[in-house]
Amino acid sequence: MGNERFRLYEEVSAINLENPLKMNRLKQQLHQVQTYMNITAIFLDLNRPKPCFILCNWSLDAILKAVYMKEYGSIFPPREFSLEYILELTNDEQPAYSLAAVNLIEAMRLLANCHPSQVETIGSVHLSIIIRHVDQLLIQLSPKVSESTDERYQSIFR
Repeated sequence: MGNERFRLYEEVSAINLENPLKMNRLKQQLHQVQTYMNITAIFLDLNRPKPCFILCNWSLDAILKAVYMKEYGSIFPPREFSLEYILELTNDEQPAYSLAAVNLIEAMRLLANCHPSQVETIGSVHLSIIIRHVDQLLIQLSPKVSESTDERYQSIFR
């Protein structure tokens, strides 16, 4: 019974990416990324670090899932990504960029899971710098998901 489920999972995951279900899931992921970051901008204006970190973490997770879905042709991305997967999904011609991306993603995970009292003392300037780094990473990762500029992530700092 377990092997049958695994085979079914593989068959569903191996369908061509032109499948409307997969394209719809990719669009949903990109929409989530944009929505989370748009809400982050509101909390950034209010200088509320904890909600910003949580939303940035969610948006990074959503973009990683979208990149995974696009690269592996699967509608079932992992729930969480290991460091190896993150490094592979953020892979660029410049190894230093990929390592910086992994570092930022892991730092955001840490900040999102910290107790609020540990992050509430972050000043608005430093908070803005951190959010800008996340914003830039999302801009750099979104072309891996969609060739169309209309469907890519749009910066919250316009």
